[in-house]
Amino acid sequence: MEKEVKEALGDKFREAERLGADKSIPVGEAVSLVLDGIRADYNTIAGYSAARAQRKKDVAERLKAVRKARGLKQQEVAEKTGLNVITLSGYEIGRNEPNVEALVRLADCYGVSLDYLTCRSDAEK
Repeated sequence: MEKEVKEALGDKFREAERLGADKSIPVGEAVSLVLDGIRADYNTIAGYSAARAQRKKDVAERLKAVRKARGLKQQEVAEKTGLNVITLSGYEIGRNEPNVEALVRLADCYGVSLDYLTCRSDAEK
């Protein structure tokens, strides 16, 4: 993500230089055009960040709830999946995000779909 942000900022900077050099465009209009573009990019990035944070929280809650619904302790899940119990705990409190392999192992352990674990569906299968 950092690379994409740097590239986008570089593009905006070059666009600002181009508009600044174009004498047919009033300075105020050029500034307004550049700021509108930056504002749109900022809103996109902020929206992505907020959505990601919310999904991380939702997935953590879902992981904990499904484990408890199955009557399993973290240690039991760790043994069944090969995940470290500390790692599993980190997933359940939202400190860490499970990678795809961890999600697959957890879905198999709990007998649910990946969509259910990632809160894309409320149907377990």
